[in-house]
Amino acid sequence: MRMNRAVSILILVLLLACTANGLAENSSACFFRFDMNDADAWQHPLANVRFLTEGAWNLVPLDPARLEKYGISQDTWPSTEGLDTLHISGSAEFSENQFRQLAEDLRRLAGDRPIFIIDCRMESHALVNGMSISWYGEHNWANKGLSLAEAEADEMARFGSLPGSMIIAYTAENDMPANPQEISVERTMTERELVESEGFQYLRLAASDHSWPEEEAVDAFLSFVDECDRTAGLENVWLHFHCHAGKSRTVIFMAIYDMIRNPSVSFEDIMLRQAMAGGSYLPYVSPNELQDVYALRAQRIRQVYDYLHSPQYLEKQMSWSAWVAKD
Repeated sequence: MRMNRAVSILILVLLLACTANGLAENSSACFFRFDMNDADAWQHPLANVRFLTEGAWNLVPLDPARLEKYGISQDTWPSTEGLDTLHISGSAEFSENQFRQLAEDLRRLAGDRPIFIIDCRMESHALVNGMSISWYGEHNWANKGLSLAEAEADEMARFGSLPGSMIIAYTAENDMPANPQEISVERTMTERELVESEGFQYLRLAASDHSWPEEEAVDAFLSFVDECDRTAGLENVWLHFHCHAGKSRTVIFMAIYDMIRNPSVSFEDIMLRQAMAGGSYLPYVSPNELQDVYALRAQRIRQVYDYLHSPQYLEKQMSWSAWVAKD
C-alpha cells in the first residue's frame, strides 16, 4: 500500500518517538535500525553461523580471559556426544541475500529433512528493499512486554505500509541512533515470507533481547519439538535458530534442544560446547546494569535442564511454565 506525502513526512517527524500504544515505557528512544544492509551482504558474511551436525561442527577454545571470568579451567573440554546427529544451526539476523546463501548450505546439510527457521526475536523486524531492519529501543526492548500476537501486529502495522514512502534507518551506538541513511522504500517482506519463499517452514518464539524468554515461549518450543518428534522423529528434521546477534536468545533455544536430544550430557558440558560453537556462556552473569536480567537467565537455563530430566517432563505430566511456577 502506497503512503501519501503527508503520512511519509509524519513518519520522519515521529521516527525517534515510540508509539504510546503497546510499546514498553522504558524504551526511551525508538528508531528504525539496520540489522544488515543487503548491499554489503556479499562483503560481510553472515555473523555467528554455526552448524552442529556430522562433519560441520567446530568448537573453538575460549580465550583464557573468558575462561577465568567464567571460572572454568583452561584445560576443560566439553563432551562432544551427540553433536554429529544434532542437525541444528544458528546465526545472527540476515539480509535477503545472506538468507539465500544460507539456504543453500542448509539444504546441502539437511538433505531431505524438512528445514525449520526458528525466529527468536520479539522486536518488530522485516526486510526493506532486501535489507534487514528492525524497530529498536533501549537494550533492543521496544517491544518488551508484548505478547507474540501483539508483536506481530506491531510489525505488520509498522512495516506493512512502508512501500512508496521515505524512511530513515540508523545503526545503534550505545542504544542511540547513529549514521542515518534515508531509504526510498520500494518493497517490504516479512521474515516468514522470505523463509517460505525458499520452501522452508517458519516458527517465531518472540523473546526479548538479553533476557530469558517468556515461559509461554519455552512451552511453545517444547510443544513444537514434541510435535516434530511425533510426526517425523527428531533425527529427521533440521532446525535453524537466529535472533539479532545470534549469541544469547539463539543459544538459549539451541541449548534447550541439545539438552532434549542429549540427556546424558551434563549441563556444564552443554553450556560450554554451545559457547565454544559461537554463543554466549549462559551461566555467566555480567556485572552491569542488566545484572538482574542475566541472573534470571542463568537461573532459568539451569532449571530447564532439571525440568527436562524430571518425571513431570518425561511422563508429560506438567508443562515447563507450570513446573517452574510451583517453586
